[in-house]
Amino acid sequence: MLRVECTRCDRKGRYHVHKLLEKYGRKGNMMTFLSISANGAANGIVLNNTGALGGLTVTGSGATDGSGGTIQNITNRGVSAIDAVQINLSNMNFTNTGTVNGADPTDVFGTAGGLQAGTNTGANAGIHLQNVTDAILVNLNLNRGVQCGINGNNVTNFALSDSVVENFGDQINEVGVRFKNLLGTSSMTNVIVRNNHTFQTEIQNNTGSVNLAVTGSEFHDNDVLGTSVDGILFSGHGTSNAQMTINIQNSSFHDLASGGFFTDAGGNADINVTIHNSTFQNFGSVPITIAKAGTAGAGAANITFSITNNTISGAGQNPSGVGHGININKGYASSDDSFITGTISGNTIGDIEAAGGPDTDDRAVASGSSASRKAR
Repeated sequence: MLRVECTRCDRKGRYHVHKLLEKYGRKGNMMTFLSISANGAANGIVLNNTGALGGLTVTGSGATDGSGGTIQNITNRGVSAIDAVQINLSNMNFTNTGTVNGADPTDVFGTAGGLQAGTNTGANAGIHLQNVTDAILVNLNLNRGVQCGINGNNVTNFALSDSVVENFGDQINEVGVRFKNLLGTSSMTNVIVRNNHTFQTEIQNNTGSVNLAVTGSEFHDNDVLGTSVDGILFSGHGTSNAQMTINIQNSSFHDLASGGFFTDAGGNADINVTIHNSTFQNFGSVPITIAKAGTAGAGAANITFSITNNTISGAGQNPSGVGHGININKGYASSDDSFITGTISGNTIGDIEAAGGPDTDDRAVASGSSASRKAR
């Protein structure tokens, strides 16, 4: 292992760091730094094709904020890791990273637009991970950028803990934490994701398997109407039988323009959802939605769910919002090959009246045939 302590890496130092990674990472060496900093560069840290055994570790000192360095005022990406393994970043600050858009986020078929018809490989971000296995991010503070905070495509085994991701994006499809095909065993623990433009967290898979644990985390504060939506979107689609499990425990969702948690399954995806002992408060629309996506007869997507011991209030706060606490929505006739099945138990649901006043359609738990999201 080559160990390098870099307490202040300017643009020239960053270039040498990249050359060391290129030279030694491809030989299967793990590169370890005490800290890496960059200010005003086109990119902060760049890793491309660093080898099947090599990787990058930034340790910082103990659990001291910022001791792993500060990446700031970066035009494109604070970290760009493509075809890499073992990305371990601790105690780092990312400030104003991604000051310009990469690809156009409004192009639904493009490389920074919708994740069903398009992909996200062209987006700028504080941290961009593409074809990466084993990424562990600890005690990071990501603040400000015009596109995404953490942007991942085909990432296996991702862990984010004790971190804040905030103030990213100013257009549709610009998200705090965004993944297309998050795979393997992944987690978000003691994380705050807030005040990002579209979704706070968006995960859309069309292949593979993921088991995501969300524990002790917060998703909140974006009330911009129009393109801003949910705290978490967890969506499966396509014909490759994506297998997706999410387990949310002891977390909070509040003050969001649309809902707190939205999951839908289309094509041949199977989704399993557990939401337990969490709080949902103050939403433009429905706090929790479980829905079948796609068109009638398209695929055999299935969802199982368990929603237990949660506190839910403040639905339908926007004038056009719907005042349901939980919405379970199969969407199409029983002749479909898909099913939604699950348990709702022990929840406290109150204050679900839509902002427009009481309506017979305002319900604690509702089932129906219409659920959608604009940003996909």
